[in-house]
Amino acid sequence: MCRRSEWIKTAVLTLAVTLLFVLPAFAGFKEDVARDLGVKTATLVAPAGSEWLIDLDAASGVQAGDLFVVVTKGSPVVHPVTKKVIGSIDETRALLRVTKVKAGYSYATVVGAAGDLKAGDEARRFAGLPALFWDYSGDGEGVFTQLQGALPELHWQSYAAAQAGKPDQPRPVPNMEPGLIFVFNDKGLGVKDQAFQPLRFYRPDQVSGKVAVVTAAAMAAPAGASIVTPGSPAAAPTPGTLPGGSGSTWMPKIFGGASSSPPGPGGVLAGSGSSSRGGLIVSQMDSREGVWYGPRMEGKPVGVEVGDLDGDGKNEVALGFRDRVVVSRIVAGKFEPMADYSFGSAGAALNLEGVDLDGNGRMELYITLALVNDLRSIAIELQGGQLAAVVKPAPYFLRKMKLGDQDHVLLGQDLNQDLKNYNQDLAGPIFRVTRSGDHLERGAPVDFPKGMSLPGLQPFETTGRPLIARLNINDKLQVLEPAGGVLWESSDYFGGSETSFERPDGLPGGATRYAFISPRLEPGPEGTVLVPVNEGNRNFSAFRSFNSSHLKAVAYDGYSLVERWRTKPQGGYMGDFRMADADNDGAPEIVMLVMFSHGGLGYGDGSSALLIYEMQ
Repeated sequence: MCRRSEWIKTAVLTLAVTLLFVLPAFAGFKEDVARDLGVKTATLVAPAGSEWLIDLDAASGVQAGDLFVVVTKGSPVVHPVTKKVIGSIDETRALLRVTKVKAGYSYATVVGAAGDLKAGDEARRFAGLPALFWDYSGDGEGVFTQLQGALPELHWQSYAAAQAGKPDQPRPVPNMEPGLIFVFNDKGLGVKDQAFQPLRFYRPDQVSGKVAVVTAAAMAAPAGASIVTPGSPAAAPTPGTLPGGSGSTWMPKIFGGASSSPPGPGGVLAGSGSSSRGGLIVSQMDSREGVWYGPRMEGKPVGVEVGDLDGDGKNEVALGFRDRVVVSRIVAGKFEPMADYSFGSAGAALNLEGVDLDGNGRMELYITLALVNDLRSIAIELQGGQLAAVVKPAPYFLRKMKLGDQDHVLLGQDLNQDLKNYNQDLAGPIFRVTRSGDHLERGAPVDFPKGMSLPGLQPFETTGRPLIARLNINDKLQVLEPAGGVLWESSDYFGGSETSFERPDGLPGGATRYAFISPRLEPGPEGTVLVPVNEGNRNFSAFRSFNSSHLKAVAYDGYSLVERWRTKPQGGYMGDFRMADADNDGAPEIVMLVMFSHGGLGYGDGSSALLIYEMQ
């Protein structure tokens, strides 16, 4: 009897503790999902070319990729007893997909065939769309139940039917009608559309099915044994691992704490701490917490670099503008300028790359300068606290790139002499660049597909398979085979550059055109590729102006590049980025140079600032 009594007490206590920790997590997860994916009603405002404007924006929780169903109210449904109208049999006339989100409104394009749309029509986000839950964890039925409760207006396929029909690995299914696919595995919960484009992502610790609970075995532990409960210090994850996850490292998170200082003199770093809204997932970010802003600096940004420039074993930060380079340190959270170098009449800078080519333990800075139809690449080095030129100009474009397991190398490519080829301003073999004294020399060619331009390329591997990520001339992101075949191309815009130089247009009359330099791609953690995204006006060949930007980490799943995380949007043009230890704390950060003001006639060249996101 005594044993039975003790067993009952243990069971009751176990149930109480489980409910104590699990129920709030269930509620929080359902609230997050309902907020991110729940029905929102928009009104069609006006046509905009081939798209429509709707009256919802980011403040309403709308993001690019969201699907809106345009409906027509049908016959009323009348209760047979009360005779009250309890609904209507609505007719779906069109499906819209949000392409751009602006302040106060969003752009949406019609997906598939469309009926006769007009201003004033009602559109409802995700309303009545089919939904599938693919469980690759084996224990996600509870998560499926929570999703059904949070999103009742989706047309859910049953859990058993969805599992029976899911592919062996998450991938698009041919001929699938527009809807939502929820993919659950040890990495978290991903939400995708029928084309497998990512819509939302929830980390394992955000999903109710992964909440740690006290087990009966733990409750019955012998005297003297410790019981770890969620939230206790002993339950904290090892640095670099996901709470409640599989031990996978490098899921990035913006550090929390008080809001960082806005751009201004000094740029003081906010103190770090834990944040319950951590994560670089854009849907989780709604403030400026966790971002360090440097002081505003005049100029059009072209590059940022981080490395040891003076040989003291600590990193400096170099900021590249069209007319100069500024070298600084980040010390105790403050921006401390050290030296600057003006290009004068030598040309306008197109980039900034840092490599130690002479092997002296100090990074040199390599810059490609442009005049009309002329490229000159130079190198400068920090000597005695001053920046000085150390090589003679070389007539080709430079870019630093990581190739496989090697350290970053410096690569070069020549200017295309075919002036009528507007799609490729750099042409010929891509080659390694070496240094001999004060000369840059052409090295061995690198095995890239024929016809590739050096900017906007990044080789990467997935499951041992070599591939290439590329930004094409239309700012679409591609995955290429080593031989050059295109395996995938994005439907959305990536990249986006305001950095350009003038070239003759090759036509009678001697007019010139602008050649734009694609931004860099970089390898990221856990097999990802880091891709900048600038949003704004990219429709004119002579003028581009971007007013919002963020950084995406994407990974190849065998079919497409899918989003793993992103930084929150910044209200400005991202001139360049790096992932490096900018503040010498032993951990890498996301470092960006962002242009917040474009200036204009009589207002100078605009203003920019250095931004740093802490990675945890």
